[in-house]
Amino acid sequence: MLIKANLKVQVNIEVQRLRGLSTFDTVPHGIFPILWLDLEAELDDNIGDLLRHRLFPLTIVQIAKWSLISLTVLLVTIGICVTATFRSNKLKDVNNEPKTTDEPLLG
Repeated sequence: MLIKANLKVQVNIEVQRLRGLSTFDTVPHGIFPILWLDLEAELDDNIGDLLRHRLFPLTIVQIAKWSLISLTVLLVTIGICVTATFRSNKLKDVNNEPKTTDEPLLG
């Protein structure tokens, strides 16, 4: 498999009349190209395979990174749910406890 890449760049300049300078009275207003670049690269199978082997570890790193981020989000979500459930149960227990007073029951 042959890999091809092309890059084309053009740099333009805007030209306009400068009022007050008679030298520029005949200069037309417009945008004119001043630089062109046309770069082309072709990679044969050997270099393409080498490039794929060099980039494969980066793919593994990307997969590991997103897996760890997903695992962290999952664990934080579970932690929030467990904490909310624990606090909710604790509040129910506090509300269901009989109120104690220092007064005697019979008297």
